[in-house]
Amino acid sequence: MNNIRFLILVLLLLTGCSEDAASPVAQQNVNDVTDKQSPTQQQDSPLAAAETAQEISWDDLIPAGYSADALLIKYQDEIAKLEDDSSDAQVIYDKIMQEMDEAPMNESIADKYISLAGFIAPLSQQQGKVTEFLLVPYFGACIHVPPPPVNQTVYIKAAEGQGIPYEEAYMPYSITGKMQLQKNNTDIGNAGYSIVDANIQVYDDEENRDEPGMTGAKTL
Repeated sequence: MNNIRFLILVLLLLTGCSEDAASPVAQQNVNDVTDKQSPTQQQDSPLAAAETAQEISWDDLIPAGYSADALLIKYQDEIAKLEDDSSDAQVIYDKIMQEMDEAPMNESIADKYISLAGFIAPLSQQQGKVTEFLLVPYFGACIHVPPPPVNQTVYIKAAEGQGIPYEEAYMPYSITGKMQLQKNNTDIGNAGYSIVDANIQVYDDEENRDEPGMTGAKTL
């Protein structure tokens, strides 16, 4: 794949991150995540998180007023002028990746218990199970295709005793826990959010199982 096609792929993925089809979960209002929970419900255990969490979508991670489409518009003319194997392609790509790494977070979901479905990009494993990974909105991100913006990437550390069998790392998962606005830089991509002590469930959407967008959500 030449540099121009690679840049176009990045931009297509950027715009896809803001569409419902890129999210495995149905749209929810993150403001419904109430702060009026009892002290028992507010404890940091993965069990409490799973019981009180609000399902959110990937769109909820994007703050009001921010759109990846603006980044596409900003660079589309420069890309259109590039010739195959142009040395300027890498320069433009680096600019795009830098802006993606500076994308703003949605502060309204900080420190709230949420449940978010997506795909994983493994970071580390113990005894054949992935225990640290990046949660991303589409399959292959950070591995086969470029990483999403930081406001579309969540660093996950599994709760003790939990993990994803490495041979099942291709499957979608629903992650539940306390969302934190904490940036984590890794060798495969950077995350603007993090959930530690996370509860992990296999994602299952019976109604849309055969559709690539996987809109809607049902966890086991």
